[in-house]
Amino acid sequence: MLSSKPMADTIIAKGAPTDSFIIYGDESDASSIIFYTHNFLKNPLAFIVTTPCGQHSEGSTLLWGSCYPDAPKIDISEDQLSKMWGTGDRKWIFAQDLNQSKVEQLLAGRLYPVQSLADKTLWTDRR
Repeated sequence: MLSSKPMADTIIAKGAPTDSFIIYGDESDASSIIFYTHNFLKNPLAFIVTTPCGQHSEGSTLLWGSCYPDAPKIDISEDQLSKMWGTGDRKWIFAQDLNQSKVEQLLAGRLYPVQSLADKTLWTDRR
């Protein structure tokens, strides 16, 4: 299945507009979730755990636009993710298979699986 619409539907059905959506990996991994939740979530459309504006081509597919001084600051580090996870409003985190073990290690004991679809997994920080 190429689309992650069922995961977006889950966020809309079980979440609140003040929730945060986080992508561990590239924005393009979860672009359909962003598309389908853009009228529901009121925070930045997504936070992305990646290196912003890398000087050696690291970073996301949003690399060029994210380097402008007036670009929204949506890139977060693993440390920032760990500190924000489980605090404030509900958080949802998405990862494709290559990054799932990294998420599970980083947030061990604080992840609640919500949905798996093909090679994609969605977790939350609340029961």
